[in-house]
Amino acid sequence: MAKKKPASKKANAEAPKRMSASSGTKTKKEVRQGSHTPKMAKRAGFPRLSLPQGWFSALVFFLVCVLLFYPPYFRGLFFDKELLPTHVITALIYGLVWVDKFRRRDLRFIQNPLDYAVLAYAGAYLLSLIDAVHIGDAIKGFLKALNYFMIYWMVTQVVQDYRRYETVLQVLFASALGVAAIGIAAATGYSHYPGAFEDGRIMSTLQYPNTTATYMAVMSLIGVVLWIRERNIIRRLIYAISTAIMVLVAVVAVSKGGWLVLVVGALLLLAGMPGLYRLKTAYSLFLAWAGASLGSIKFLPAVTAGQNRLAFEGLLATVLVVILGQLLWEGLVCCYRKKGRVLTAGVALVILLICAAVAVQGGWHARISREVLPTSLVSRFAQFGDVANSSYVSRLEFNYTAMRIVKDYPLFGTGAGGWNALYHQYQGYPFWTTEVHNHFLQVWVEAGTIGFIAFLVMWAFLAYNLWRLYRSRPPRGEWALNWGVASAALAFGAHAAIDFDLSLAAMAMVLWSLIALVAAGTNLSCPGIRITGKEPGWLLAVAVATALILLIPAASFARANTWAERGAEAANKNKFDQAEEAMNRAINLNQWDGRFDAYLAKICAVKYKVLAENKYPQAGVYLTAAKKHAQDSERLRPYDLQNLKELLQTYSLLGDPQGQLRILEQYLKTNPLDSASYLNLADAYLTVGKYYLDQKKPAEACRYLAKIAQISDQLDRKIAAVQTEYPLQSSSFRRPAELDKKVEEARILLKN
Repeated sequence: MAKKKPASKKANAEAPKRMSASSGTKTKKEVRQGSHTPKMAKRAGFPRLSLPQGWFSALVFFLVCVLLFYPPYFRGLFFDKELLPTHVITALIYGLVWVDKFRRRDLRFIQNPLDYAVLAYAGAYLLSLIDAVHIGDAIKGFLKALNYFMIYWMVTQVVQDYRRYETVLQVLFASALGVAAIGIAAATGYSHYPGAFEDGRIMSTLQYPNTTATYMAVMSLIGVVLWIRERNIIRRLIYAISTAIMVLVAVVAVSKGGWLVLVVGALLLLAGMPGLYRLKTAYSLFLAWAGASLGSIKFLPAVTAGQNRLAFEGLLATVLVVILGQLLWEGLVCCYRKKGRVLTAGVALVILLICAAVAVQGGWHARISREVLPTSLVSRFAQFGDVANSSYVSRLEFNYTAMRIVKDYPLFGTGAGGWNALYHQYQGYPFWTTEVHNHFLQVWVEAGTIGFIAFLVMWAFLAYNLWRLYRSRPPRGEWALNWGVASAALAFGAHAAIDFDLSLAAMAMVLWSLIALVAAGTNLSCPGIRITGKEPGWLLAVAVATALILLIPAASFARANTWAERGAEAANKNKFDQAEEAMNRAINLNQWDGRFDAYLAKICAVKYKVLAENKYPQAGVYLTAAKKHAQDSERLRPYDLQNLKELLQTYSLLGDPQGQLRILEQYLKTNPLDSASYLNLADAYLTVGKYYLDQKKPAEACRYLAKIAQISDQLDRKIAAVQTEYPLQSSSFRRPAELDKKVEEARILLKN
């Protein structure tokens, strides 16, 4: 007789639960849950509220999607006015993501090796505060890098399956489509968004044609990925038309970099697509480009000439070409399923020959040559092979200048804003640019070698994720999705090496989101890559506290900017008491900016002058306050040329010649290739020298008069150096004729 097996522990544990269920009694857990039923809530006097399970996670996911959608519409978040409130929003949503994780008892923080690299990037900007040139800008740069990490991390947390993965992509794509629509509306006169269309080039909400073209090119790759994966014919047509319109905007933005991204991104996309997806991708790219090219024949000349009707005819041509092309594909697929490969190939060849014959008969090649190529497109195409083009030469010089700065700030960098503060002192010939036009070198300048390595490691771990994903052999649809996103990210990163796309925070948020999607996809398709070790408690505490690290300074700085704007408005209306109060509030909220001190110093100088002229005893108080704030501003922003001009006006109002001389000397030190700076300083030395002569102090007068000849010789040496090393770029750096008069007058005074 067979022996009876003893009941398992699990079965014994389940027995009381089954008995309680059958007998009508409830466990403690069931009692707790029952106390929150609608019936019990009604008895307790609470309003009845029934929410679906997982509603909070869904709400958090929705908020993250909103955060990803809107940034491109606010000038790319390039300016503090739009960026700082976004920091606040990011910090709040980041906190809600952690609340959701606590509710789900998921306390993991770092889950993928790529997470470490993105966190290290933000950490490098924190370390850059050590040697920061302008501490206020450096703090804002750290907050921006921290925001990027939060965006990246939140995307990896909320993307828990491929359905959400695709939803995030759709949100990013829809946002780009809106940017394209605003650009087209501005070009055709139906939108008056500032700077969206200028000089015959579409710039849309980003207000910079190269970045607009790159953004459209990158998101058109995302459109192709969504297009080839979609099964519903209506949605496929929507993706097809939208993608073609983005390509059209990329073309009419007239940007060589944007066109380069289109080509490089397409090649990457095709290279990694598996099986039938490669054929779909090739056809989709061809169809989108064909539609955009045919549409641009009418659209580009029309918007340049202000002929809106013809412009919309060009758009209509793009839409019709894409629709017909997609319907043709559907027909070929149907033919393949019913008749086989050979007949389908024959039908496709016949259709191709018919289209070619119609194009030749209709003279489309001649129309393209006549209507499009003579415009700005032909000059842009011709510049691709011209290595002597000013665009190439200037970008190379930007890179050399950046490396010279890196040599002096190798480890921690200059802090964010360091390039704009220092590049005049390191440039080989005069040029003006607020950005390096190479984000890799921009990071090296701002965050030092530590930040540069962290940025490179980000790309290395992105490649590592792709390699692990490829080795795990996921389903073709999953690989196609991840490879498509990675191709878009890599194309974006490649263009960031020749332009300043990532200086627009909105574009950096898009890139970090794409990288996060690859990490999330790898976590889903290749679970072995996850870091499963137990995290220390302090790391979890730091992760949660990070929300406050971003929230509090960002909110304070944003409020400070608001008060500063109010102060400037009041000063313009001669309401100096209100202006003084507003600027004091701004400084209390952000004591590291330096510009607020310069504004307040100027306000105090005006009040001092008025009170002194009317012999009020409080005039001395404002004199002291003006000098204090001016000195604070000099200390916080020693290389800000615009700020130095404000301080020069302040010391002029105060009648402080020593202060004026100090600012003029600092201005020349900051920008030694500005010939006007030499003239202004020589004029100041001459004025001070004459003053000391009038005061019967010849020794002091001689000291200042002799400096005029010294700065004259310094200017000659600078001009000679620029003419020797950069003869083609030296035309804008010449000796002012008035300087010779100053030198001669000083020589006569010294002789007498």
